[in-house]
Amino acid sequence: MRRAVLRLAVAGLGLAALFGTTTPAGATAPAATATATSAMASIYGYYPSSESCHSVGRRGVSTGLWPWYTCFPSNQLWALQIPW
Repeated sequence: MRRAVLRLAVAGLGLAALFGTTTPAGATAPAATATATSAMASIYGYYPSSESCHSVGRRGVSTGLWPWYTCFPSNQLWALQIPW
């Protein structure tokens, strides 16, 4: 009996690794999180300061070029990430 349970556990872990999840079937992530992580994003440009990066990001949102943006430090510059 112990050997059968062990085999089922190993098979379950193998399937979880194959599908990339270990959460139970009933404990799914909220839809907003799944949408945010599945969106494609790319680096639009690199800027010398956080202020200049956010300025370009806000300008793109206000003119409708992209719906959201993120600025984050990348080495000694700031990278502007947008959906693409």
